[in-house]
Amino acid sequence: MAVEDTKRLHATWREESANEYLPLGWKLIAIGSEMTGPETISIKYKLAWQAECDPVDPESKVSDRYL
Repeated sequence: MAVEDTKRLHATWREESANEYLPLGWKLIAIGSEMTGPETISIKYKLAWQAECDPVDPESKVSDRYL
């Protein structure tokens, strides 16, 4: 699907959270690393909802932020 078909974006630092979204139909669109401290590199997962229906969130949704 094209990026313009994205209805919502979700970003998380937690692999477990990203894995909760994938079986619901979310698409993993990017994985990146970011310096979050002087000696700390963290991985960020970005997911997109591109289905025609409304976005579905996991029931056990952790406190991640939406973009």
